[in-house]
Amino acid sequence: MYDRILIPTDGSKGAEAAVEHAAVIAEKFDAEVHIIYVVDVRVRTTSDLKLSLLELR
Repeated sequence: MYDRILIPTDGSKGAEAAVEHAAVIAEKFDAEVHIIYVVDVRVRTTSDLKLSLLELR
């Protein structure tokens, strides 16, 4: 059913759980596992922070 599984991870606890889940699936189907580490490169500016504060109100 699965030949290859791509797992994006950011190192978070949720991503760690996804890696463990994917490993179980990969073992069951004898699939290759590829892991890619992703990083959020968006830059936060002060205007973004002000908008966030307004949204919270």
